[in-house]
Amino acid sequence: MAATALKFTGKQLGKWMVEEAKYLYGVKDKIEELQSELEWIRCFLRNADAMKSDDEMVRKWISEINDFSYEAEDILEKYLLKVSLPRKSNTILNVLKWGTCVVGDAISTHQVGVEIDALIGKISKLASRMVTYGVKPSSYGETSSIQLKNAELRRTHSFLQLDGTIGLEYDTKVLVDQLMNKETKVISISGMGGSGKTTLARKVYQTVKGHEFEKCAWIFVSQKFQSSDIIQGILQELYCNDQKKINEIRNAGGMMEKKLFEVLIQNKCLVVLDDLWNPIDWNRLKIAFPIAVKESRSKLLITTRKSSLISHIDPQGFSHQFKGLDKKESQQLFFKQAFLGKEIRDPEQNPLVNLGKKMADQCKGLPLAIVVLAGLLATKNTLEEWEVVYKNVETILRSKNDEDSGILNTLELSYTDLPYHLKPCFLHLGNFPRYVEIPTKKLYRLWISEGLVVSTDDYRVDLECTASSYLLELVQRCVVQVAKTGPTGKIKACCLHDLMWDMCTIKAKEENFLTVIRQENTNTGHSTSSAISVRPLHRLAIHSDQSLQRSYCAQFNEVFPVRSLMLFSSDLMNNDQSLHSEITDQVWLKAIINNFNLLRVLDLENTGIQVVPRELGDLIHLRYLSFMGTRVRKLSSSIRNLRCLQTLDLRVSLDDKCVFRIPNVLWRMKKLNHLYLPSHAYEVKRFQKLSIKSLSNLEILKNFDTTRSRVNDLYKLKNLKKLSIKDVASKTKTVRSIMECQSIKSKNLVHLSLKVLGATLDEEPKLLSSCICLHTLEIAGNKSAETELRLDSIIFPESLTTLVIKNCKLVCADAMQNLQQLRKLASLCLDEVSFPENILDCSRGGFSELVALKLSQMDLKEWKLGSAAMSKLRRLDINECTKLQMLPDELPTSVEVICKPCVKGIDKYFTCPHHSIELTDEKDDDLATQYWSKYPSLTSAS
Repeated sequence: MAATALKFTGKQLGKWMVEEAKYLYGVKDKIEELQSELEWIRCFLRNADAMKSDDEMVRKWISEINDFSYEAEDILEKYLLKVSLPRKSNTILNVLKWGTCVVGDAISTHQVGVEIDALIGKISKLASRMVTYGVKPSSYGETSSIQLKNAELRRTHSFLQLDGTIGLEYDTKVLVDQLMNKETKVISISGMGGSGKTTLARKVYQTVKGHEFEKCAWIFVSQKFQSSDIIQGILQELYCNDQKKINEIRNAGGMMEKKLFEVLIQNKCLVVLDDLWNPIDWNRLKIAFPIAVKESRSKLLITTRKSSLISHIDPQGFSHQFKGLDKKESQQLFFKQAFLGKEIRDPEQNPLVNLGKKMADQCKGLPLAIVVLAGLLATKNTLEEWEVVYKNVETILRSKNDEDSGILNTLELSYTDLPYHLKPCFLHLGNFPRYVEIPTKKLYRLWISEGLVVSTDDYRVDLECTASSYLLELVQRCVVQVAKTGPTGKIKACCLHDLMWDMCTIKAKEENFLTVIRQENTNTGHSTSSAISVRPLHRLAIHSDQSLQRSYCAQFNEVFPVRSLMLFSSDLMNNDQSLHSEITDQVWLKAIINNFNLLRVLDLENTGIQVVPRELGDLIHLRYLSFMGTRVRKLSSSIRNLRCLQTLDLRVSLDDKCVFRIPNVLWRMKKLNHLYLPSHAYEVKRFQKLSIKSLSNLEILKNFDTTRSRVNDLYKLKNLKKLSIKDVASKTKTVRSIMECQSIKSKNLVHLSLKVLGATLDEEPKLLSSCICLHTLEIAGNKSAETELRLDSIIFPESLTTLVIKNCKLVCADAMQNLQQLRKLASLCLDEVSFPENILDCSRGGFSELVALKLSQMDLKEWKLGSAAMSKLRRLDINECTKLQMLPDELPTSVEVICKPCVKGIDKYFTCPHHSIELTDEKDDDLATQYWSKYPSLTSAS
């Protein structure tokens, strides 16, 4: 892992030398010497990492080199912080300032030279220690007891979700029957860590969700929690579709327990408490649950590692101990993962099969251990590689008596086997709190901003594609789980299993890669927090049970060389707009800025802050800055100093009455690659439009607004790859000017998302035909007046993959015929759309690539579907189409259907949470088995 850090350091040193050459003459030779030393060390460490040495001296040496690499960057960062910014402008004022800084710069130059000499001295000492203690490259192959040969990184493999449902059908049926039992109030699933409790609970939850249950909620509890957060979270889940109720819950204060109690009494609800640990934890929550009230129809499902917990919660409750998989089931799951679902030819003659059976048996039926171990082997193709893994797994599993420790050691083996460039990417996931679903787009930007994804050649490489291949590799190796996928199967969010998260944070701490500080509220009302490490902080993540404005100010009393700061708060965003809150924000953020002045990543997402101090502009080394989900209403013009910024996310969360004010200085941030403008209303100075024409490096531009920015600015952005345009002005010439833009016609642009008024396309139906990069299109009608649309006359580009039509009246007799011929259309949404005679006619086939279809708030009476139509459809969502009489018989039973309210024909589908499912006989069991085999995503290992 240190090799990756050094690799990035070496590249950055060379880049800084070019950019700041005129300021570095005094130390240029020293910097080149330091860079050369780092390159030699990087090569050595890469070889060391490939050997997977467990030699304690080698590990110590690598740890010191890792700290050394950060220290080398510190020297350059501090120097540039002092001398580079003032001279970037040629104004008279800055020239005068430059004159007064000459002496100071000379001192800084001398200081950086002295510090580089000291670092070179450290390298010499480390090198001499290698000779003294006999540490040399050849020794790795001789002394390592876990010498694992890595398969080459396969960057082009496809993502494959494997079937992990083996052995769960009987357990699911038992638990579903108990949930339908009127006498049972509480159901417990118990088992050791990694046994699949959460997987089984999710399967049951998905099966019965909506079946006689008016509201459902799923909450993770774990060992350390704040009871008010859990109760708050349950209420929000129960009212997830009612924003008014959610706002009431936020303002409920100390009345939340009473509110939840009343909701569970008045409605039939299903609440899942995942990973509840002991009776003391339950005592903190039980006041909100009407377990002893006979009239209550609500149910409670818990997962726990202690089977005795059910007797404390409800002596009349049902306890189900999930014992894991038997020998045959373990082997089946193991080989499906190890061979990526491929058929094994001549299994009796295949030596890998015999070895695999032995390894599967040693996992003792634990699905997590089986999946992780098999994922490790999925990248290995030879018997020799499998034998090396087998020898080490046998040692690890035999040497540990504690079950959880044995699993953690198995997981650690999968980490040890990661290629050196994937290790820091995996450890970076420890920034995020346990159980959090991590958006992949955000993850890629963070990896790139921290230099964890670096191109290996001199050509321009799409680093985001490289980052995506890294994540795919981690998923294939089963160290990262897929949490959410898009209609086309792309990973939208990922997560870590509970035990994998434990291992990740342990390794991150051991290697001083990441420091996580947790602020927790105790039962007494006081707060406790973990202490800051004495070692230098490189990355810092703060997880708080209370508002971050009240946390950690006292700990920020000295300067730390922190590169990355990510903030997470479980406290709901405070609606208080008082001056006191704004002053608190100012003080709190100033403390961070003053003490973490080398930050490259500052993630303030969903922290609830309202004001950002002007000192933010002092963080000139920032590469990533996010205000997404905050309540910030304006930014200071000082952000123009953030000239290294690569990603800027301005998608704030404000009330409809508030307007976000952006200083018209973004054009100064010449290195911006990703710019997310607010989806909320925003403005710049009076009579001005936001200027972005000088951002020639911009690759992703989100929420471009033609009413607040100049369309002509797009002509200058020749490196754009993804562009999202919202609120296109109603004038046809505005859309035409967008279509004629050279950036739109450029081969670089691969994805264009456009929202356009239906009246505009009706006026000029050929307007979009030449736009070969248009992938996502939203056609919107006028809500105040009915918008007629002739779909048969509009010429859509063949590149279209996603189409949304809202508030439109389709007037042509064969409205769907034109859409059926779109060969790449994967997702179609029709919202408040009316058809002639209220008939949706898809009887002529077509929609050959359609994966997802959504029909919402339509007066449909009939839906005709041809036998050859929508052959690849996987998801169907029908919402508030109350006049629809029945689903077409031609719709395959393999489609995941959600229909509210339910219509005739829904009984063939097991996926709708709003329809009753009863597994009572063998026929139903067969249907359930068929269904679960088609949806492995619901049954991946716990």
